Amino acid sequence: MPAQPITSTPVIDLALLSPVDVPLSCKKVSRTAVVGQVTTLETNFTTLEKEQATLKAENRDLMQWKEKTIAEQKGDNKKIAQELAGLRRELDGLKNERKKVTISAEEENSTVESRPEDDRLDEEARLVVELSVAHANSNIFKALVQAQFIEVMGCPGKLTANVLPPYPSLTDEWPVRPGTEGKAIHFHWEWPHTDPDNWANLMLISHEIQENGKQTMPCAMATIEHVSKDVRWSPKR
Repeated sequence: MPAQPITSTPVIDLALLSPVDVPLSCKKVSRTAVVGQVTTLETNFTTLEKEQATLKAENRDLMQWKEKTIAEQKGDNKKIAQELAGLRRELDGLKNERKKVTISAEEENSTVESRPEDDRLDEEARLVVELSVAHANSNIFKALVQAQFIEVMGCPGKLTANVLPPYPSLTDEWPVRPGTEGKAIHFHWEWPHTDPDNWANLMLISHEIQENGKQTMPCAMATIEHVSKDVRWSPKR
């Protein structure tokens, strides 16, 4: 049997290799580097733990908010249901009231229809008002009113804007009616007839017409008797 050739494993001199070619198992790691890596890992772990705790707290807050919102919604739904029930009761009550009013109106109408004397009284009242309005719009009554205004205000025989006396100020001496010692009646022309002073003066003139109009204008006697005070100073006139 022929002899086998003897082979030997070559020995590598590590000093001849570059740092890149040196196996990791043969590299030496310093203690400082190891401590630094451990510290970094511990810091990262601590940060992750804090983030986890924060997420747990946020999740807990969200769950509490969810439970609170659900409870509030249930309360609101209950309140709305109660309000709707109350509105339904009010609506039913209004329907009943409307029904009662309708029945009452129908009964009243049937009662009125069965009492023709009421219609006769209403017709008489309407005729009285129409007669009063007709007399108030007559030329005789208009002339009487104009004459009365001229007399109580002391105007020179006419009622035009250029001769209407102004309302005296607080410092002015109040004018008197011509030929008398009585105070003249003046108006706030820039104010409506419903102004307290204007209305009071209108009532004074109305009283003058009622009491002395027959002497001022005898031909207006019948007209004065038919014209009521309400028609006399109606805003439509």
